[in-house]
Amino acid sequence: MVMPRTGRLHIPGGTYHIMGRGLERHRIFENPPDKEDFLLRLGEELERTQSQCLAWALMPNHYHLLIRVKTEPLGSIMGRILSGYATHYNRRHRRVGYVFQNRYKSILCDVDTYLLDLVRYIHLAPFRAKIVKSISELDQYRWTGHSGLLGKSCHDWYDTCEVLKLFSNDLGRARTIYHQFIQDGALDPKEKNLSGGGL
Repeated sequence: MVMPRTGRLHIPGGTYHIMGRGLERHRIFENPPDKEDFLLRLGEELERTQSQCLAWALMPNHYHLLIRVKTEPLGSIMGRILSGYATHYNRRHRRVGYVFQNRYKSILCDVDTYLLDLVRYIHLAPFRAKIVKSISELDQYRWTGHSGLLGKSCHDWYDTCEVLKLFSNDLGRARTIYHQFIQDGALDPKEKNLSGGGL
């Protein structure tokens, strides 16, 4: 007997940590145009639904997003992003078949301290994976929201103020404290693995 899929929990105003992988852990981003296409679709959906992105990272075979929704369910937002991306990815790379492995994973986040841990966990992903070799290199890296929080290469759709105000109401001080927060996490060998926790 085939059991129907359970519906995803939708809480207006909820903040979700979203993770998705390539089929059989294959790459979903082959080159910068792939990543730019994904981010363009993400930005269009955020603007259309008035949702907020608080952190993000694109890895070769998976992605992390931290999104706060409004009234539009997360499933509708992600469905349009992923289906559109997969169609154009296959067209660009002259392939057929699934791009993503199963459904994306989404975890509800409800506490500011946990939210900051998630922001750090997501933005340190390229460093942990040794895609970048240092925090100074991460500061310039285009494919996470980290540089945007520092005031560099920030997309119009990326809501940096929501995160920075949790550090300080003064923008310069907030960026300094945030950067130290990231450095501390990079030096901590026991940093939490937040890919499977939450509410």
